[in-house]
Amino acid sequence: MYIYKNYPQVLKTTLAVGVMLILTACQQDFILLDADNTVVGNGILEVSANSPHPVHVKINDREFSGNWKSTRVYEADEAKRHRLLGSRSYREYMQGNARDQLKHGQANLTDQNGTEMVCDFYYRGQPKSGSCNLDGTVLKLVVPTLENENNP
Repeated sequence: MYIYKNYPQVLKTTLAVGVMLILTACQQDFILLDADNTVVGNGILEVSANSPHPVHVKINDREFSGNWKSTRVYEADEAKRHRLLGSRSYREYMQGNARDQLKHGQANLTDQNGTEMVCDFYYRGQPKSGSCNLDGTVLKLVVPTLENENNP
């Protein structure tokens, strides 16, 4: 009975807590591998509701930082599947709000000496893997999960 009397206040409190959780940044650790699959660096992607998102990478004694941004990737087969699921699913997909929406992330990073590193990755939900280019050397970006933790 208490909830029904104070429903507007309960709703406001629930909404405020939800907004605070959305605006709180999540961090995603990742590693960088060379051509021999040897770990040469690690980093952190920060994911929040506000864009752009910070990225920090450490390779040996060099620290790179910058921001990453993501863009939606249109896939005709996925759009068709969402269209068949119904108008709401299709609308969410076309707006980029579908959970399984493919996105392209890109980060332009610099170290304290001005050296640039560019990272690219494609993902659904959370980043999983990609690549970074540092001085012409391509490094594999891998987000450790239970499946690939022991076998990058």
